[in-house]
Amino acid sequence: MLDLVFVGGEVIDGTGRPGIRADLGVRDGRIAAIGDLSGVECRERVDARGKVVCPGFIDMHTHSDLTLLVNPRAESMVHQGVTTLVVGNCGMGVAPVRPELRGPLRQAFAFLTGDVEWTWESFASYLDCLAAARPSVNVGALVSHGAVRAHVMSFDEREALPEERSAIAAEIRQAMAEGALGVSTGLIYNPSMFADTEELVAVSRAAAEGNGVYTTHMRHEGVQLMEAVEEALEVARRSGARTEICHLKASGKAAWGRAAEAAERIRQAREEGNDIAFDLYPYTAGSTMLSTLLPQWALRGTTDEIVARLRDPAAIARLLHELRHGGSGYHSGLGAPPYEWERVLITSVGSEMNRGFEGKEMPEVARMMGATPEEAFLRLLVDDHLQVNMVIHSQCEEDMRGLLKHPLALVITDGLAFAPYGPLGRGRPHPRSYGTFPRFLGRYVRDEGLHSLEEGIRRVTSGPAARMGITDRGILREGLAADIVVFDPAAIRDTATYTEPHQYPEGIDLVVVNGEIVVRDGEHTGAGPGQVLRKK
Repeated sequence: MLDLVFVGGEVIDGTGRPGIRADLGVRDGRIAAIGDLSGVECRERVDARGKVVCPGFIDMHTHSDLTLLVNPRAESMVHQGVTTLVVGNCGMGVAPVRPELRGPLRQAFAFLTGDVEWTWESFASYLDCLAAARPSVNVGALVSHGAVRAHVMSFDEREALPEERSAIAAEIRQAMAEGALGVSTGLIYNPSMFADTEELVAVSRAAAEGNGVYTTHMRHEGVQLMEAVEEALEVARRSGARTEICHLKASGKAAWGRAAEAAERIRQAREEGNDIAFDLYPYTAGSTMLSTLLPQWALRGTTDEIVARLRDPAAIARLLHELRHGGSGYHSGLGAPPYEWERVLITSVGSEMNRGFEGKEMPEVARMMGATPEEAFLRLLVDDHLQVNMVIHSQCEEDMRGLLKHPLALVITDGLAFAPYGPLGRGRPHPRSYGTFPRFLGRYVRDEGLHSLEEGIRRVTSGPAARMGITDRGILREGLAADIVVFDPAAIRDTATYTEPHQYPEGIDLVVVNGEIVVRDGEHTGAGPGQVLRKK
């Protein structure tokens, strides 16, 4: 007796091979059979004729560390076909954490939306909290270098001493033993930004010892892109770690056209024997904390210390001058100052008094404040204690499309599990949290023909599974986990926009996680069959 049989769909197994017309049967959360199952007894048959039946999408780069605890239904993710997601990316994570550092770490990683009590200390106890939440999707976790560095060194803005590097590596080994899939760095964020290359080698080597992945949000994504790529390649060579360069892009007009050069250099390194690849989201805008537009000298210390600095008249004068004229040699996602502020959209704020700025571009925020954009920028950061996030339009379509076509590229959201209701329905988050995979498969695969449908599906299923070391998902094969998406290849598309992001995609009929239907005909069933995937 089978639990589910999908009848007559085009079964695309996730490997890149051509699809076949077949039935697919599920029993006890596993794929039981693929073929002609017309005579097999089952509890429920699903008519999949005219539809694609493929593995559930694996989003190996999310920031849902806390939102899954707020709403474990993972609405924005599962509605776009995500059945497995990975948290702890960009060096931003929530464990391990000493009790006295919970507040500072939470403030430092304000991008990790979610008003929940932090009850955990170890990485293992955080995973236990995720499991207890009974999420609708499977969850794997990277241990974040930022959390580990703070755990060992607090927020000291300096290079680690040899004994501190050893302690950081030991904490990563411990997290790997507790189930981490690997380690992530975020080299534009405090405290990871203060790590030197030697520390990164120690960090990635510790992950490699446990057969884990090293993922990196590189130090630069603008005019210094190639320098950042070379550092990532050096770390990969010296550590031997399986290395993933996160959300590769060329940010800021001065860097446009360099994405292909970066991708080619990564390809060369792979041919030289390094297990290295990259990923990206199919949008020309990114999203992160507004504070990343500050120069590094202003980002030293805890959030309280940074805010105090932004109140200092001498620091304000220096910042206004650098923001208007450039200086200090810093480059953000917008390139070097002076910034094109119309490219910055405020997505969320920390205070009720500034809620009216959500969904507004910085020039409009400035007009509402009666200030210049630079003054408004600093004032908003101080008023909301740095708890401000943004969408930043920094890339060009040609670069992004070229990266999507590259043979080493995989697709991610870089988003969070939101919902169009409740506390996670506030603000104007990046539409990628709702629409990444339908956008990729609809616009770039079907409409623009960047890939065959089979290859497009591989890049969001078995490809990410292999990078993360997930061995029992991402492919439709007898005996593997029954994570399945059924969609209409002619209708799949994203509907979320920058102004109206809280909108589910179209064309996805059914989402199955571990053999249980979680989304049926666009409606969440309320099921919570997701598992926490711990590295073994």
